[in-house]
This record gives sequence, structure tokens and C-alpha cells, in this order.
Amino acid sequence: MRKLHTHEASPLDATATIFTGAKIHTVDDSTAGAEAFLVFGNRFAAVGTLEECRTEARRLSTRTTAVVELDGATVVPGFVDPHAHPLMYGQMLSWVDCGPEKAHSIPGIIALLQEAALTAPAGVPIRGYGYEHRNLIEGRHPLKEELDQVATDREVYLMNASGHGGVVNSFTFDKHGIDASTENPAGGEFFRDTDGELTGELSDAACNILTGVNGVKVGHHGPNFHLEDEPEEHLRQLSVAQDKFLAGGVTTIGDCQVTRREFDMYLRLAEQDQLKTRVSMYMLSHLLDHVIDTGMHGAFGNSRLAFGGIKFYADGTLGGWTAYFPDGYVGDPCRTGQLYHEPADYSELIAKAHSVGLQTATHAQSPTAIDMVLDAIEAAQKAHPDADARHRIEHCGLPTAEQIARMNLAGVYPVNQPQ
Repeated sequence: MRKLHTHEASPLDATATIFTGAKIHTVDDSTAGAEAFLVFGNRFAAVGTLEECRTEARRLSTRTTAVVELDGATVVPGFVDPHAHPLMYGQMLSWVDCGPEKAHSIPGIIALLQEAALTAPAGVPIRGYGYEHRNLIEGRHPLKEELDQVATDREVYLMNASGHGGVVNSFTFDKHGIDASTENPAGGEFFRDTDGELTGELSDAACNILTGVNGVKVGHHGPNFHLEDEPEEHLRQLSVAQDKFLAGGVTTIGDCQVTRREFDMYLRLAEQDQLKTRVSMYMLSHLLDHVIDTGMHGAFGNSRLAFGGIKFYADGTLGGWTAYFPDGYVGDPCRTGQLYHEPADYSELIAKAHSVGLQTATHAQSPTAIDMVLDAIEAAQKAHPDADARHRIEHCGLPTAEQIARMNLAGVYPVNQPQ
């Protein structure tokens, strides 16, 4: 039997429950073939034979121990999702699902958004998600004029499935003073047609306009999906997302883009003793100096909520065609995507994070972007060797064979999308 950690503050009369009759898989060879496990209070206390678990239950609790038969079910340890965006996910669940199971065409999407607009309170933005332009019958992104059919008196935002941008209506551009003469921000784009007029599509750093005057601004450090709702609504959204993760067996989450919005919500959830998952927070790179100045690069947090490292972006997304391919995309040779940083600037940021012992996690999809990441990490390691730095490349979309070999030599971990 292996005794597991129990919370020292657990009272002796806490509930003890033995679960048995299952195929129990553990990550410890010493407990292979276990026939039962014991839960004491809200903690796993032991795993082993049924009698061993009974003995441990008698030691821990003065109550009668319950025994639950699992009827041959399979029990596995909780899954770890190293790259997720829980609050964004919870927020999207309150938006209109415009994915392929709901709509195959632009008129179909417009109809879904119009239906939502009929019941939305006056002035409240209409937001949809999940469309992929390549999967639509038209094979293109919707236009702002088409979203104008949904509403002309409030913001309408249809987010691409990639999360790196989407399409807005004319009202949104007018509200924020965006017109055909507006320059593209660093790390983002307001797309235009052949006549130079805005189409309604925007990507990555251009999404800063959607977060409101006092909302989260990330500049050229990444796509801005940190749309603002009331704190109570954000708290509800995060709670809903947490329950979804737990229902899928995910008990530990790496939140890979934490700004003040996410940080505040995690602290509120923890304060209410409602944080049921373990969360490792990766602050977005626009907060790097703040993290260092406040000393958060040291050990910060506890077993439930902790600071993991810094999230960077090298380029955009493959799905939204904003990952950086200097020769253009086959489907649209005029699109090249973009890098979020000049290579020298990015290398300097990585060096600063690495030198104080911070783990970095960089979104990079194209070979050019992955090259930039590896160059920076190799230079940082040369200046300050650290055999346990565990720098990560998020998504790591299209690495070359040579780059995979370099990652192996440098101890860089790809955090892939299995699809």
C-alpha cells in the first residue's frame, strides 16, 4: 500500500470513503494492480488492497467508512492540460456558437447572430465564435457589411476558431475611430480589400480595440482575447469552465495567457474556496518587467494556484493564416502573417526571463518563427547555462527535422496539439 498525502488540518471525523471494484491505473509502479483507494475528506489518502485501505481508514477517521463499488469502471489519475485558456473558454460559452456544426455558410452565421440580438439587452455587444473561413461554403471571411445585418447600434464580433482575431461590424470600427487610413498596429492587422477599404477582418494585436477603454491592453505581445465583462460575470464564466475541465477528467491546468483579468479571477475564486483545479499561471510577456520587479520570478503561490512562467508569441496562427510565412500562403499569396517581435528584441526578452530563472513558453507555428525561438533560447543558455530551464514552444506547428534535433539538444519542450 502507498499512503498518500492527507491535509494536516483534516479533522478525525472527516468522511472516509473506500472505492473498489475498478480497473485502477496509477503512475507509481509500487501500486500497480491496486484494488482499492481511500479518499479522506477531499483528499486521496491511500491506494492498495481493500484491507490496507480499511486499515488506513480506521487510523484516520472515527466515522464508519463508506465503501463504493465502481462496477468495473476504469479509474485514472487526473489529466494535466499544460496549455489552456479557461476564462476565455468560459466566456465563449456565453457567446453564440457559429462553428461548423451550427452553420456552414455566412448567411447561416448571420441568422444565428441575429437571433441572439433579438433577446440581448440594449447596447450589449453580440459575440460569436468558432467559424473557420476555409470550412464555409463561401470559402472566405464574412464582411463587416454582412455583420451590419446583425446590428448597427452596438458592437458585433465574430471570433475565428483560432482565437487570433475575426470580423467586426461597421459600428465597432466607427466607435474606436478605425478607418481605411488607420495604420496596422505592430503584431496585428486591419484587413483591407483591393481598393484599400476595411473588410471588417482584424487579427492578433489589432484586437486591442475590442477590450474597451479601460480593458486589458497587451500591445504587440499577443492576440488580445481578454474581452471585458463585469467581474461577477467573469467569475461565473471561470467557474463554469472549471467544471467543464473537471468533467473531462482534467485536474491540473496551465493557463497560458494570464493578464490582470485572469489573475484577479483566480484570486477571487481561491478566496471563496472554489478553486477546485490546480492552476499554473503563465503571465503574458507584456508583464515581464512587472513580474521581475515584484519578485514573482521566485517561488510564488501554493499547491493549488501558482506562477509558472512567462508566455510569449513569436508569430500568429495557422488556422487564421497569421502564422509567419514570408512567401505567403498557397490559398492567399498576399498574406504572410506576422512576427510579434523583431528577432533581436525577442532574443533580449528571452534572455531577460532566462537570466532570472523564469520558464518561458512561446507560441510559434512557422519554421521561421520556431527558428527565432531556438536562436534566442540557445543564446540565453550560452550566456547563463541552466540544465533545468525547461523552455517550451507552444503548438510548435511546422518544425523542420533540423529544428526538432535542435530542440532535443537544447532541452526545449514542444507543447503540441495532437490533432
